[in-house]
Amino acid sequence: MTHAWPDGLPIQVETLDEQGAPRAFGWRGRNWTVERVVQRWMIDTDWWSERGRLRRFYVAVITREGLLCALFHDPEGGWRITRVYD
Repeated sequence: MTHAWPDGLPIQVETLDEQGAPRAFGWRGRNWTVERVVQRWMIDTDWWSERGRLRRFYVAVITREGLLCALFHDPEGGWRITRVYD
């Protein structure tokens, strides 16, 4: 079962790779080491809406522990986890 949080849940990120993806992150009381970045993408939308522009940098990663998940960085809200795949 896939778990998704559209607005994301906060995660702790201390170091990034050369292309801006986390090397490791803390979530739910555990530290997860990123083994591989599977995909990277950027969204820049809603610049026309009353809510305002939404800009996020996403990465799909596989951790050394076998977790496949999607993370994003929001310039106003920091790093967040948005999806975990089972």
